[in-house]
Amino acid sequence: MCCALHCDGYSVVLIAKNQENINRFSAIKGIIPIYTYDDLKNNRINFNPKSLNIEDLKQYMLQNLKLSILKEMGEKIDENELTQIRHNIQYYKAY
Repeated sequence: MCCALHCDGYSVVLIAKNQENINRFSAIKGIIPIYTYDDLKNNRINFNPKSLNIEDLKQYMLQNLKLSILKEMGEKIDENELTQIRHNIQYYKAY
């Protein structure tokens, strides 16, 4: 598996070795594309992806954490808001 982590000013290209690796990184599939060796062999990889702004995703994740903690502590929360935030995270697409 080839993998690069984000660093300010540098783009990320993720190439998965097999389906198991693709499944392992499914949580980031809406943030960056997950390429395969077949994509590499067939020149289907964009090695110059644009920088992404995922500030809205960060806010969803922070609000999910906050509401989840409050819920576990027995506080009353807006369950519809929590459900919507989790939906937004699950189906997030940055590219």
